[in-house]
Amino acid sequence: MSSARAFYSPRQKVHHRDRGCGAGQTLAPEELRAGTGGKDLCPECAELARAKNGGLFEHVCLEPQQTVR
Repeated sequence: MSSARAFYSPRQKVHHRDRGCGAGQTLAPEELRAGTGGKDLCPECAELARAKNGGLFEHVCLEPQQTVR
């Protein structure tokens, strides 16, 4: 599978960036939201990125983090 734009579900504590991620594949289409939702990257997505990039992975946040007050 391939990389994708970031997506998340309000039910999970992480966001996803790889359509091959098992945890991301379990989400129902109506649960999906675009972006990171201010959540950390899924460990499985990070591992998939490392594997695709020869063991190198740098997490880049493409969305500004929101602070809850």
